[in-house]
Amino acid sequence: MTILNRILAILLLLLVLATAVGTVAVTSTLLPIKTVDQAISYAPLHNALTDLRNVHPQNTQILIIAIAAVVGLIALLLLLVELTPGRRRERLYTVSESREGNVTITYSTLRTVADGAARAVGDVNEARCQLDRRQPNLRVRCNVTAAPFTDAAAIGQSVESAIRTRLQETLGTPVEHVGVRVAVAPPGTPIRVR
Repeated sequence: MTILNRILAILLLLLVLATAVGTVAVTSTLLPIKTVDQAISYAPLHNALTDLRNVHPQNTQILIIAIAAVVGLIALLLLLVELTPGRRRERLYTVSESREGNVTITYSTLRTVADGAARAVGDVNEARCQLDRRQPNLRVRCNVTAAPFTDAAAIGQSVESAIRTRLQETLGTPVEHVGVRVAVAPPGTPIRVR
């Protein structure tokens, strides 16, 4: 469903809900017609609300209230369903595909593998990797925080090599690009002990 359709559905459901609540309030005398007249001075609306309130017999008023309450509850439930975000389906990376079937792996699993490979390198305190999902070939970007007083260039090369090797072992296909950004932690930062 497009965003415009969702907005229109939400507005329509709000209108139905407001109408149902108003009908219950006016019919059950919770909302005086005089109050509505002060807010909206419109003679046809006044006549319609007066007719709605003065419906005879009493069973008809109860039936109108019950129907309006049911319609209001249905509108409220549909509104909640419309406003609840849908479950996102995780994207898959296709490792291999043939006539007999295909092998896929989730991007979150590949990210976990890349994070683990980066953290396994000595003097790496933190690693957070991202995979580019728009490319047909796998591209990885990784932000790494290294221990204080370490050689950032050497750490970057080690992390790049470790990620590339681990992902190629996992997937069985080459990794197109691995980019590593290294930040050296300031002195006094606790060093991760393995």
